Amino acid sequence: MMRRIIVGALFSLLAISSCSNKNSYAVVEDGNLRLMAIRTKKEGTLKVRIAFSKYDEGLNLERFATAMQYQVDSCFYVSHEGLKTYPLYVTPIANGLDKTFEYLLGFEKEALASGVLVFEDRHRSKKNIELTFK
Repeated sequence: MMRRIIVGALFSLLAISSCSNKNSYAVVEDGNLRLMAIRTKKEGTLKVRIAFSKYDEGLNLERFATAMQYQVDSCFYVSHEGLKTYPLYVTPIANGLDKTFEYLLGFEKEALASGVLVFEDRHRSKKNIELTFK
């Protein structure tokens, strides 16, 4: 009986440890904006989610949604020692969530090794938001 318990506990620990996410991630909140990013298993790619808790008053929602869908390709870059490295591609991901935008970013492997991901919020707050991965 004791042997079954020990084997079951070891099996459970092995299953839990194999399911853990080994990808590094970063999360930053700035007012009503939350920016999240995770490195995917494919080297050089990031999955980024931008979520708003609410929209600013007076914001033209249709124009803003169009800008967030089609005009964000140069809003992301990696900063390292004062140099900006822009992504090779920015692919919007349709997620169906209100006030949330997702993107798949592709960088050269070397760019992500030691840099900080920066999002220039050109369409709303005009701030630069920096993400440092854990």
